[in-house]
Amino acid sequence: MRSLFHRLKSNARRLSAGVALCACFEQAAAQQADSRPAPPFDGLTLSGWRALGDAVWTVEDGAIRGRVGGGAQSFLVSERTWADFELELELCNDAPGNSGVQIRSHVNEQGRLYGYQIEIDPSARAWSGGLYDEGRRGWLDDLADDEKARAAFRGGEWNRYRIVCDGPWIRAWVNGVATADRLDPLDLDGHFALQVHSGRDTNMRWRGLALVERGAHRWVDVAPEGNVELVAGRGALRIELAADARGALALVEVTPNPAPRAPVHCGAGLVRTSDGWRVDADAAELRGAADAPRRELCWIAWDGRHALFVDGRQVVDWRAEQGWSVPARFTWSGATPARLRRLEREPPRDR
Repeated sequence: MRSLFHRLKSNARRLSAGVALCACFEQAAAQQADSRPAPPFDGLTLSGWRALGDAVWTVEDGAIRGRVGGGAQSFLVSERTWADFELELELCNDAPGNSGVQIRSHVNEQGRLYGYQIEIDPSARAWSGGLYDEGRRGWLDDLADDEKARAAFRGGEWNRYRIVCDGPWIRAWVNGVATADRLDPLDLDGHFALQVHSGRDTNMRWRGLALVERGAHRWVDVAPEGNVELVAGRGALRIELAADARGALALVEVTPNPAPRAPVHCGAGLVRTSDGWRVDADAAELRGAADAPRRELCWIAWDGRHALFVDGRQVVDWRAEQGWSVPARFTWSGATPARLRRLEREPPRDR
């Protein structure tokens, strides 16, 4: 029988190893926590943000408050940028003025902010949660035909917004009700910003900004003569052409699902065929501006949904009745493009 001394010595060794192992786990957890990105707002200061315009920005009771100053269009802009993410926050309007949450936005050389905005609209129009392109194209996804979405926002109360960006796919919810749902190719990353609209009646609060990063996508140049593979039904291609160039872009499905018996015309040169999809670049709707030396076609195929753009202007938003997620490839035939780019996913960025 082992002596009491040896048993105590053995137990001490096991205890010491356990303590050391716990210390290692704690150290690893601490390092992992330190590597996580800080939230956009720390609840105490405006560190990491800068003001554009003359609005007055303060922190009150853990919330950012933005109120009208001299009446100019104003924004509180994050210093850093984000790409793919899920953002949740609460906001409350203490006055009837218009506002918004900017995502993937940019500031030009003149100091003017532009980019995607998730609307805050306490007016009778009630388009809160819609998608607006600030300083550029205007409304991308309004709520004119969505009565349920228009009823989601509660003026003068705290409202919860959820915003998800995944590559070219932008979605938003207000108090759990879906509002914006749009495919768009222009911006894959950018700044957050909070808006105090020009005028005299905007007084907003934002709090509880919680962010989960989901990596990033980027446009990558590919050889014009090559096929571009598409995996799991998600992909996009941008083709820059001379204004008078002719040709066709096809999306050939390895296993069509479902295959129509006859071609289905989906609008603006987009046709569903027995072996996939085809876009005729010479279609009248895709000609672009008459005086433009070049034009850019962009085709996004995303989980059974197809969006087609000419020079950033959407001409097709077609949704299949059934899911579409088979591997496929884009092909281009016709005039050699000046530039051909595909959409690729990249891992989360180190900060």
